[in-house]
Amino acid sequence: MKIHGLIVFVCLAMAVYKPVSAGETAHYTLNDLCRAANENAEQIKIAEQDVMIARQEKQRARSVLIPRATAFGSYTRYKDTNVVSPNTASAGIRLNQSFTLNGRELIAYDVAKKGIETNAYTLEALRSSYLLEVALAYFDALEAKRMLEIAQADVERLQTHKQAVEEKLRVGSVTRTDLFRAEAELSRAKSDRETAQNSVVQTRAYIVRITGIDTKFSISETDIQARDPIETSLAQIQSQALANRFEIKSAQKNLEITDQTIQYEKGEYWPQLNLETGYRKSDVSYGSSIIGMNTGSSNEEAYALAELQFTLFDGGLRRAQIRQAEAKRNQADQMLNQARNDIILESRVAFSEYETAQKTLINLADELTSARENYQAVQMQYQYGMADIVDMMDANTLLVQSERRISNARYALYQTMYRLFYTQGMLPAHVLE
Repeated sequence: MKIHGLIVFVCLAMAVYKPVSAGETAHYTLNDLCRAANENAEQIKIAEQDVMIARQEKQRARSVLIPRATAFGSYTRYKDTNVVSPNTASAGIRLNQSFTLNGRELIAYDVAKKGIETNAYTLEALRSSYLLEVALAYFDALEAKRMLEIAQADVERLQTHKQAVEEKLRVGSVTRTDLFRAEAELSRAKSDRETAQNSVVQTRAYIVRITGIDTKFSISETDIQARDPIETSLAQIQSQALANRFEIKSAQKNLEITDQTIQYEKGEYWPQLNLETGYRKSDVSYGSSIIGMNTGSSNEEAYALAELQFTLFDGGLRRAQIRQAEAKRNQADQMLNQARNDIILESRVAFSEYETAQKTLINLADELTSARENYQAVQMQYQYGMADIVDMMDANTLLVQSERRISNARYALYQTMYRLFYTQGMLPAHVLE
């Protein structure tokens, strides 16, 4: 608990707030960005359409179970009618239904229903992966902003130091080489600042791309500052991951589908029964040239038809389809095992990275404190001639490097924390709340 408390204290102490400038029109937290991405991301919308397509596939499979009603009518008229070619008119309605005796159509309908669930699991897996991408981009943007602040502070310190060297040079207490070194270090710091500025532009542009928000925005750390450290074990993480990850649920459902597909293909060996019932009315008329007057007849009838079909020989088609379905079933089983093993490994790696990030941040907090105290001490020694320009620049470099390392470690800790949420299948609940 002491370690966790120290981590939270360090993270809060390192937090830097930036007011919204005049050109920024929107303010986003991590949860705000994730909600925007969930609404705007093309990948998520594409996966949602896959679910819609699967629903329509279920409707197609359901339509096979319902008798088909058709109406028909025809009329034939000849220029010269006779007994051989009379004028005819007919109309009627019929119902058709066809099914295999082993219930093959019901199997197809159940497979279509499971297809909806599979696509829904795939959608949620993609959503979780996409939200993790947004979270990582958010932390990269925060880190880039912090790197720019560190670079700006470095430039300001070196400008102040250069002015102090110029004053000492005027009174002759230092040589011109001190000024050259101060100018060189200041130029280096300005170059680092430009690089940091470019990183800020790139990370912000990437956030705009994956979330669909406007280009004028600011981000804050409100959400992550309130996030408590995770207290869990590797066994708990793996158990949660195996129970919650949508990749495993999708693979399990796909395995069920392949089992039923085998039964569906075996249905080809069963007879197919075709039923038809209907009503038909027909009229026949003859011309007067044959019997001296217009005559005709009218007929109405209702009928029912049953037909049983059975394939005797198909050249091995049915056997090949069954073997193909069995191979797909074995493939689905291996894919399920692969998903489980991958997630177990992913859990182990994520937990290890989280523990490492915690310990690293604690050690770097001590390093930063020492680097700041060292810089202040060397700065005072330089003012009184007890340290040279090399000592001063070394102290400044150590301070800058310490600030950068602890910033990297801080955001790496948050990234590993959210990777743990993702690994356990809990990320949407944390960022879409």
